[in-house]
Amino acid sequence: MAAYALRPMSTGEILDGALTLLRRHFGLLCGLAIVCQGLPTVLDVYLELAGGTAEHPGLSLLDRLLTWFGSLLVSGGTVWVVSETYLGRVPRLRDALGFAGDHVGDVFGAGLAAGLVTLLATLALAGTIEGLLSASDARVAFKYGASALTVALLVLYFWSGWTYLKSSETG
Repeated sequence: MAAYALRPMSTGEILDGALTLLRRHFGLLCGLAIVCQGLPTVLDVYLELAGGTAEHPGLSLLDRLLTWFGSLLVSGGTVWVVSETYLGRVPRLRDALGFAGDHVGDVFGAGLAAGLVTLLATLALAGTIEGLLSASDARVAFKYGASALTVALLVLYFWSGWTYLKSSETG
């Protein structure tokens, strides 16, 4: 088994790797997108031609659910294609769809967690800005719960970075 060394990469190297992977597996990635998002796209076109979502609310709901589920499958399948490519194997559409189907819950959980963290950070930042702008004293700003959350998120962020640096020094 080959050892993979992790190293910092420049923005150019990251973009070059991503575009090379896209060029090498363009057909596979397009096939994955068509299989997972084909039906929702057809439903979108039909809804637009048939008078819009107000005319067909049930079909519109079905379309949104299929689009959401298809995006989970596309995300999971893309992870499979990238992983197989980096491991030196030839990725296939069937395997990518199988992996995506098996890990829909994991992809949903990761997306939900990322969305919640983003929401909390946005609310915390907005609360801090509002608190600082509306208060004559900076201490008054911490009456807002979002301000305290901002401090907690920053402490967590810097603590995790410090922990990572300490573990990389010893290992």
